[in-house]
Amino acid sequence: IPMRGTSRVMYLDSKTGTYSGLAMSRAIGDWDATGVIATPIIDVIDIQELVQQASGGNGNTNPNDVHIFAVSATDGMMDFVPMDVIANVIGSSLFSTATTNNKTKDHPLTACEQLIGLAANRWDHSKNGLY
Repeated sequence: IPMRGTSRVMYLDSKTGTYSGLAMSRAIGDWDATGVIATPIIDVIDIQELVQQASGGNGNTNPNDVHIFAVSATDGMMDFVPMDVIANVIGSSLFSTATTNNKTKDHPLTACEQLIGLAANRWDHSKNGLY
């Protein structure tokens, strides 16, 4: 893919053969950049409820287990995918049993790829396919 303006990390969708690009920010470390904040946005969810959903409500979790995870995401993800959707997709890949709801468990990397695709598609839709 020819370079056009900004450096991009490119993703090839193996099913459709189309590329999606993520423009890398030049604002990292640029404290004078307008609109850049150093303070992260933090959301907290009820992880026990997420674990119960992921396990199909069968309660087959050890009460001594500690369930926690963190997601670090760019505004490109957070602007187009709600936090609860991100938590459910990632949480299901971490905590679901292999056959929850007759569906095999996704690997966490697969879950991340799904979220990237979802954000990219919603971003593309918001721009009417023009960028």
